[in-house]
Amino acid sequence: RHTTIWSGHSIIMNEQFSQRIHAGLQTAQAWDADPTLLSECRLYIPFELLSSEHLSYSSNTTFEGQKNEKSYFRPDDDNYEGDDLFLKRLTVFFQDMMTWVNNPPCSICGQKDTKCIGVRGPKSHEEHEGCASRVEVYHCPDCNASTTTFPRYNSPRKLLETRKGRCGEYANLFGLFCRASGFETRYILDFTDHVWVEVWSNRLGRWIMADACEGKIDVPSMYEKGWGKKLNYILGITHDSVSDVTKRYTRFFHSEEFLSRRRIICNSEIQSEAIIAQINNSLKSHAPKSRISFLERRVEEENFYFQRIASSNTWDDTDYNVGRLSGSLAWRLAREEIKERNDTCLDASKSTAPSANFYHVNQFFPTPHGANKVIVVVNTPPSTDCLTFPSCLVISGVSCGAGIPGTTSVALIHENNGCILDLCLFETLSDTRAF
Repeated sequence: RHTTIWSGHSIIMNEQFSQRIHAGLQTAQAWDADPTLLSECRLYIPFELLSSEHLSYSSNTTFEGQKNEKSYFRPDDDNYEGDDLFLKRLTVFFQDMMTWVNNPPCSICGQKDTKCIGVRGPKSHEEHEGCASRVEVYHCPDCNASTTTFPRYNSPRKLLETRKGRCGEYANLFGLFCRASGFETRYILDFTDHVWVEVWSNRLGRWIMADACEGKIDVPSMYEKGWGKKLNYILGITHDSVSDVTKRYTRFFHSEEFLSRRRIICNSEIQSEAIIAQINNSLKSHAPKSRISFLERRVEEENFYFQRIASSNTWDDTDYNVGRLSGSLAWRLAREEIKERNDTCLDASKSTAPSANFYHVNQFFPTPHGANKVIVVVNTPPSTDCLTFPSCLVISGVSCGAGIPGTTSVALIHENNGCILDLCLFETLSDTRAF
């Protein structure tokens, strides 16, 4: 008989791994816990406008910030159909509903440039009722007050009321909207600090990812190839099942580097599989046999899918390759989630601004040309042989375009002082809408 002896450190790792799974289960289970909440949620969803039969993008669609019945349609809609097309449009609709919070304005004077000075537990009745996991505390430089808070609510009912937050709130509430729309929905827990959902597509016969922060569906390459994330564990969690779905989101699963990152989270593959199996067995003890058989078939189908993609150890050139769009530039930089999107721009900028980091706002403040005067110049390359042309876009004398042939360079600048807030490079013009 073989006996496994776990060290104290391994036991702590296992407990933390299990705790995070149970936290994800609470989120997924809350979506179906209150039937009246699902009914309320359905009242927000314009089912007719999101259906595949209603209108098409080509029929005089406008994107001028005006709310109209065609605003949920996009040029690439023809790549989808049926339930996945509805899901795609649902993500577009959902982005209109939500407000991203980088830092809340001062509750006293309204100053927007508040700074987070700490985190505390929930104190007020509202914070407890909204199941706030933590409360961020902010300081205002104008009135010198530290009374502004941002509770990180986990209650889907509270989120339906506030409709603001970051990726955690987005994924949580969007999962509720998916369930209200009739989708089988998973809460996707990425142990490198991100969450989204997967839904089951009857048309495709598989789970497809949907990231409400980015407004993207069925682009699993986005995190590893686009954002440059160093993934380890990604789990799919429903109200009664847990699955390790990491293989959907990486092409390097069997590399030693990837496996070593997983061992930082859980000591071994055997231990993580045992923990997931133990939780699943506990969930199955409350499920009817028909549901258990159904879940087991789904696991077999998904494992077969993972086996099919296991032979590929690289993403295709056509796979999604854009860095993160949601959140402030400083926040994305701190999380290192804009790597792939910006590498070309960073390299192209070195010849024109060697002393400045191409993406730090404070280091990219052009010399003003008089009071509130910003000069924007767009140039064409001298020849078609140019590999890069940073001077394609010049803001008050600062060359800031990547100038890669066949791409579009976009700069976001402050209209009064010319401060360059963000710089991006896009392969297609339509992609700039998300930016």
